[in-house]
Amino acid sequence: GVPSAVPSGIRAVLAENLICSSLDLECASSNDQTFTHSDMRRTARFLMQFLPGTDFISSGFSAVPNYDNMFAGSNEDAEDFDDYNVIQRDLKVDGGLRPVREEDVIAI
Repeated sequence: GVPSAVPSGIRAVLAENLICSSLDLECASSNDQTFTHSDMRRTARFLMQFLPGTDFISSGFSAVPNYDNMFAGSNEDAEDFDDYNVIQRDLKVDGGLRPVREEDVIAI
């Protein structure tokens, strides 16, 4: 989107997230659309929302890899599950994604 294409645009999105969180409004952090194909830029943007906390970091967390998604994809996708879990573990942050055992999923 436009915010990621202009100087300090992502900071404006983060400020909007902060205002919503401060007012106790539900805050989806606008990661439901890919804004770059750079892993470093995606992670940098993501961490600025992940560390302080947000209600819904990735409303578009897709099981379809972005390279194969004709509908623009999201900032994170199925290929990021492992990294996401490791970041949660390393930084001791609850990002809402939980690893599950295959047996538990089959039982449901």
